Amino acid sequence: MISLLRHVCVRGQPGAAGIGGLLRDSNSKILLKFSKSVGIADSNLAELMVIKEAFELFIGSRWANDFRLAIESDSANVVKWINNPHAIPWRFREANAEADALAKAGVERSVDLIIFE
Repeated sequence: MISLLRHVCVRGQPGAAGIGGLLRDSNSKILLKFSKSVGIADSNLAELMVIKEAFELFIGSRWANDFRLAIESDSANVVKWINNPHAIPWRFREANAEADALAKAGVERSVDLIIFE
């Protein structure tokens, strides 16, 4: 099992937004880090975007065929929307310090950061 630790940073509602995250194996070894700007977003949209980014990175990785990806979110809206995509409104209305730092750096980032470890 590979787990996602993710965080978002939004400066305003909506405002400049960054996302960041870590993919870890079952021994908590960091496999991949990412940080990027996602433009102007509110916190709900940024939460969806960080999960989408992690999923895309995982699917394109060498781990996708042998492991499952576990994603947790503390956003009730995002969990509801992922479980029922038809519930997503037209306008989209923290637990890990390293993922938080990656998200904050992503707000200012002009080039995406992806680190395989």
